[in-house]
Amino acid sequence: MNELAPTTRHYKAYLLRFWRNDDFGRWHIFVKNVQTGEEHHFATIEQCIVFLANVDADYQNSNTNDYMETIK
Repeated sequence: MNELAPTTRHYKAYLLRFWRNDDFGRWHIFVKNVQTGEEHHFATIEQCIVFLANVDADYQNSNTNDYMETIK
């Protein structure tokens, strides 16, 4: 496999944008998976962090499941 072309299994790339419409407005948060085009919008930074933590948890769970399959 070409090391410059990582699989989605071992590599995740996201575009993360924060912006507000004025100096006192609330922040808008946008996350896009650049590999799949999947987009997410969040009302709070906390919601965004939970989403990103779940991306990592899903990855960790899939690795654990793969490991368990290999030792059966």
